[in-house]
Amino acid sequence: MKATINVNRHVIASNRPKVNETRKLTGKARETAMKAIEPVLSAKTSKSNKYGRHILIRDRSGEVLVRVLYLPFTPLSCGAAAWIECVDHTLVEVKDEFYERPKSARALRCKVPVLRRARRFEHYRYGKSGNPAK
Repeated sequence: MKATINVNRHVIASNRPKVNETRKLTGKARETAMKAIEPVLSAKTSKSNKYGRHILIRDRSGEVLVRVLYLPFTPLSCGAAAWIECVDHTLVEVKDEFYERPKSARALRCKVPVLRRARRFEHYRYGKSGNPAK
């Protein structure tokens, strides 16, 4: 089953004043105020939508590969309150291009026809010589 993880920025923004007030409190008052801070991460599937303050992504054996964290009281040095952490042996590949999602579930199963359709109109974009049209 496919799962999508979302970070709700509007909830982070609405939590910011609560976090600042909670930092000033101590004891029971602080614990009560911390419960009022809403979770900002959501894991959505076709059947459910679960909210949380951290999400663990595990492999089939149960080992944690990736953690998606929201820690407003201990942000990173850059100020980020939500981030993704990978374990040491996870392969991370960074690309500087946009990912184009296939338009339908059928396109997911057979990618070759989608590529053929895109290639058919390529000469409009690049001209017959293969260089970008001016």
